[in-house]
Amino acid sequence: MCVCICGVCMCVVVRSYNLPFIPFRFWIGFWVMVALQIIVAFELSFMVRYITRFTEECFACLVSVIFIYEAFHKLAHITAHQPMHTGVTREDPHHPPYCHCNPVPAPDNDTSSADAVTMAPQTIFQLA
Repeated sequence: MCVCICGVCMCVVVRSYNLPFIPFRFWIGFWVMVALQIIVAFELSFMVRYITRFTEECFACLVSVIFIYEAFHKLAHITAHQPMHTGVTREDPHHPPYCHCNPVPAPDNDTSSADAVTMAPQTIFQLA
């Protein structure tokens, strides 16, 4: 999941600055490699225990902020492109409503009609 979120963030940065993605990704990998070589050369791996918890909490916070931002961004996009209709729109209060709704006729619920299906009790038990 972290690779996906990192890739999405890099893609957003690359698109906003009109940079090529693959060279950008290469330079990030290169500088991570340089940092890891320095850590190995000076045997600084014992310090990882001090930064692991902090990094984990920072990354969890980053993921939360990204998901919350994306949720509100998508909500704003939906609201802008498909606004909620809260009532009848009137151009002038003295004229009829701008939007007319035609009522749907009520269904016929008459069960006493001649075409209603009737079954004998024996038929019902045979179906079971």
